[in-house]
Amino acid sequence: MRQQPPRSFPPPRGPGGSGGSRPSAPRGPSLEERLRSPETVRYYADAERKAIRRELLDGEAEAVARRLRSIPASQLRRFFGSVMTLKRRVELEKPPAELIQAEMALLKASAAYACKRGKYDRDEERDPDELLSFFVRHARSVRDAQDFMAFARHFEAVVAYHKCFEDKQRRD
Repeated sequence: MRQQPPRSFPPPRGPGGSGGSRPSAPRGPSLEERLRSPETVRYYADAERKAIRRELLDGEAEAVARRLRSIPASQLRRFFGSVMTLKRRVELEKPPAELIQAEMALLKASAAYACKRGKYDRDEERDPDELLSFFVRHARSVRDAQDFMAFARHFEAVVAYHKCFEDKQRRD
């Protein structure tokens, strides 16, 4: 019986390889690199943290939604449901910052799972791994209830813009 090559090696790509002549999709950072990204988000326009930056709810939310357009709305809404549930809990119970940070870490872990499990279109403008990057950035940025509330407003804007840019799946 002929031995198969280990699964950890990707099949050859490009002309002359057994992968065909189609060029491979552009590759961004690996899953591990995305999980350890030091990027953070600035939520406020002022040092007193009284006003959320307008760009966070407009241009930046639109840009994220465009990059997430290959993510099905149903999947994005599952994350949104979790965020809104936590938002209600923050408003009613005023939980400690540690609990909020733990919940953000769980969102990050769920996004990593969805990223690894998903089979989305990949091209230069669409980045299905952006869902993971999005939650990694915000999990690093949310320090307390006030930050979380700003994040929740930003995510609400992303979901609203996503409805405009979502790639609809054809049903044949």
